[in-house]
Amino acid sequence: MNVQKYHEDLTVTPEEVKARPGTTVQFLCELSTITGMKGGKVFWMRTDRQDLRPGKEEVIGTNGGRALLIVKDVGRFDHNISYMCTDGYSKGYAKLYVQEVCAPGFRPCGSQECLEETKFCDGVVDCEDGYDEIPSKCSECGVNENVCGIVNDVKPLKNCYLQFWHCDGEDDC
Repeated sequence: MNVQKYHEDLTVTPEEVKARPGTTVQFLCELSTITGMKGGKVFWMRTDRQDLRPGKEEVIGTNGGRALLIVKDVGRFDHNISYMCTDGYSKGYAKLYVQEVCAPGFRPCGSQECLEETKFCDGVVDCEDGYDEIPSKCSECGVNENVCGIVNDVKPLKNCYLQFWHCDGEDDC
C-alpha cells in the first residue's frame, strides 16, 4: 500500500512554558507542508487523557495545518501538564510549568513554597520535596536573578546573584 505524505514535519512552539499563576499561555502547532500541498487538520489534546477544559483550554483553528492552544488563567493545578498536537500521523508535545512568584532573594521549591536563595544547594534539604538540593536545579537561577559566570578561568562561588545587585561595584558571585 502506498501512502502519500502531505507534510514534512509537525512542530510545536514553544515546547515548554514556565508561567506565573493568573497568566495566559499559548502553544502553536504547525505542519510544514510539501510545496503545492495544503496543510491538513491538526488536533490538540492532553497527554493525561483528560479532556481539554472549555473556557480554560481552548483551540483556535485546526484546518490549514495550524492550531493555537490557549491556556487561560494558569493556576497551580496546571503545573506539569503535557499537551500533544497531532495530525494522526506525526506528533508534537508541549509542557506547561507553573511557578509562583517569590520575593527578591527567594526561589520556589517544587511544591511552590518560597525558600531563601542562600538555602538552595547548600547540602541541607530545606524544601519539603527536596527540590532545593536537586543537582540540575542548582545551576538554575530564580526569576529576579542573573547567572554568575566564569571570569579569568575562575569558577564563581555561587551560581546566581540578584538582578538589582548588578553593577553595584561589588563581586556578588
